[in-house]
Amino acid sequence: MKKSMALLCALLLAFSLLAPFAWAEEATEEQQEDVLELGSLWALAYNIQLSYPRGEIRICPAVLETEDGARDVYLVTVRSLDRVSRGANNLLGALCLTFSGKCQYFNLTKKAIMEYVPAGAAIVIAGHSMGGMVVQRIICDDDLTEQYEFLNAVTFGSPCVVTDKAKREGTLVRFEDADDMIPRFSLARLLSPADYNSAVKRDCGTKDRFNLEYPWSYLDLAHNWSYYASDAWEPFDVLGTEGGSAVLKLDLDRLVALAVRNTYYFERRTS
Repeated sequence: MKKSMALLCALLLAFSLLAPFAWAEEATEEQQEDVLELGSLWALAYNIQLSYPRGEIRICPAVLETEDGARDVYLVTVRSLDRVSRGANNLLGALCLTFSGKCQYFNLTKKAIMEYVPAGAAIVIAGHSMGGMVVQRIICDDDLTEQYEFLNAVTFGSPCVVTDKAKREGTLVRFEDADDMIPRFSLARLLSPADYNSAVKRDCGTKDRFNLEYPWSYLDLAHNWSYYASDAWEPFDVLGTEGGSAVLKLDLDRLVALAVRNTYYFERRTS
């Protein structure tokens, strides 16, 4: 019990220190095109972190192209914790996700999917950090798995969540930078070691960027930058398959971005 409490306290502290600030980069011409092609794992990670359009939960119709052909899908992405805890993706929510899916961020993600994704559709879902914890809960939710076909779930730098694997739908792949401390603060490390150790880990070289003026710099980089700016992820396609060739082509005219604010959210489209 003492180990579990210590682990939880460390998890909350680490989340508060390493949750990313809002990204300030301008939207590029490529991002403003009607169709955006995601052909690699790092491109998917970058797409989750983008500040444009604003919104923690994003849902976009897409065409998934694989060796077996093309099919219509929806890409759902969920961003990480809000460092200043202004939204539903806060520290308390992260703690709740450790034990169950009963947190406002999960509820809003579930509501968004049911509102903006037509019943029977196929879904590819991905999340970073706390967003990845939500993703792990989403693919085990009875209401959603009965109504939708979850093909793939991809998480970046997320603690492993203990779930009922019999309820899990689709292929779950978790990616971790070897220097990222956030995934280590997981109850699964004690309760479900096999799941915890199933993550794909790579050394992204973030220690080489250590800055004495900012001692936490390499840890911050390991939890954020490393997932979309490292050659370590080049062998993986957008579904997280090593050596795969899957490509997602997003219909940006129909993208919906939802900014969560405690118990509600509002809609914002790119068009």
